[in-house]
Amino acid sequence: MVKQLSAWKKAGHDLYPVSINFSSNQLSDLGYVDFLEELLKRYDVSPRLLEVEITESIFVDKTLPFTAESRTCCAITGQIPMG
Repeated sequence: MVKQLSAWKKAGHDLYPVSINFSSNQLSDLGYVDFLEELLKRYDVSPRLLEVEITESIFVDKTLPFTAESRTCCAITGQIPMG
C-alpha cells in the first residue's frame, strides 16, 4: 500500500488516508515497526496517510499483549493506542 500511495503521489493524485490491518503476526514481529517506518521513508509517504486497524485475531488470542512495539506503530502513524 505504501508503494501505491507513492505512485499516486508522483502521478499528482490527491491522497487520502488508507487503512492497513495490524494482525497478531505483526504484533509479535519485533521488526515490523522498523520495516513499516523504513517503507514510509523509502517511498516518501507521510505516516498520516496510514491508518492502522487492529484485527479481531488480536482480541481472540489473549496470549498477545499490547506491547511497546504496537504502541510505537501507533505513534509512527499518529494514532493513539488502545489500552
